[in-house]
Amino acid sequence: MNHHHCKNRFAWRSHHRLDHGFTLLEVLASLMLIAIVLPVALRAISVAAANASLAAQRTEAAALAQMKLNEVIVARDYDVGEQEGDFGDDWPSYQWRAATSKWSGPSLLQVDTTVNWVHSGMERSLTLSSLVFDDQSE
Repeated sequence: MNHHHCKNRFAWRSHHRLDHGFTLLEVLASLMLIAIVLPVALRAISVAAANASLAAQRTEAAALAQMKLNEVIVARDYDVGEQEGDFGDDWPSYQWRAATSKWSGPSLLQVDTTVNWVHSGMERSLTLSSLVFDDQSE
């Protein structure tokens, strides 16, 4: 009978506790957990957003470098040496530089196009290169 009485008393405490809410210890433990987890989660979100932004800028820089490299090769501007400029009002934060150097042998030239931009206060760059046959060097 005593066992039955303990069981009822436990049920009464459990039911009674639900009526009065959480204990101070439970609230403090929850607040401590939130204080630890929330800054870490917010930092992870911030880092992920910055990485996504940098990836988008790199993709845009690669497309701009490819476009400028194609322009230099099609216009045969590679015998000029070095050139630089920007992409105008469409891409104001990007600048480009094209450089040509001799490669192996007298008829091959390496054309490098570098695109520069600033991300989070740091200068970034991306370079694309291509080999061209210089039929005028013979």
